[in-house]
Amino acid sequence: MRSQRWILGLLLFAGCSGAAGKLPVGSYERGIAEFEDEHYFEAIEDLKLFVRRNPTDPKVDEAQYQIAMARYKDKDYPVAAVEFEILRTDYPNSARVDDAWYMEGLCYRQQAPSLAHDQTPTRRALEHFQRYLRQFPNGARHEDAEREALALQERLDRKRLQAAVLYRRLGRPRAALVTLEALLEDRPDSVLRPEMLWMAGNLALATGDADMAGDYWQKIVDESPESTFGPQATKALAELRSETPQEANGSSK
Repeated sequence: MRSQRWILGLLLFAGCSGAAGKLPVGSYERGIAEFEDEHYFEAIEDLKLFVRRNPTDPKVDEAQYQIAMARYKDKDYPVAAVEFEILRTDYPNSARVDDAWYMEGLCYRQQAPSLAHDQTPTRRALEHFQRYLRQFPNGARHEDAEREALALQERLDRKRLQAAVLYRRLGRPRAALVTLEALLEDRPDSVLRPEMLWMAGNLALATGDADMAGDYWQKIVDESPESTFGPQATKALAELRSETPQEANGSSK
């Protein structure tokens, strides 16, 4: 299908109409006009020709950025990521470098597979957003990058949490608990922390360590009583200590 689209694009490129068709082939203006008309193949061809012909033109970095954006808009995410990287490496002083870091992260995020598969693209996306946040604390896309980074980190935490769930299903609570303990240590600020603590308490109880179970559940009551797992932890503590839910909740204050 993609090859057919590109063949069609070649035909269109050969006989452009509209505003772009009145502009010189291989000009920056024609490439931008094609991009705005959503003729991404034609935009890429014109802008690449512009870059080759005019390597010292002040608009060459913007042309490279628009090439990458055209790839992204055409959902060719692996190639788009490469084009954004070319902008960063070949034009390090460009005003578009911060945008390139952010957009490259989006390219990898778009390639993130389901949790059942290897999460290398997810990790690469996270690295790019984190790099953006470090290098450009006042960047225009700071809030978006922060939101993307949080979502990706949660995804990676969920992937590790699934390993503990698998051990539990296989009847190996100790292995599941060790996995959770490592995750809790590595990711103390995870948004999944209440869920991790709840599961860890249940696993500790399954291994016969009621005191440890109580410690994990008490942390939920102390740290995030309003979370989904807060009432469950309060009830579990009450049953564990033969107290009422009100007494268990009060003991945490």
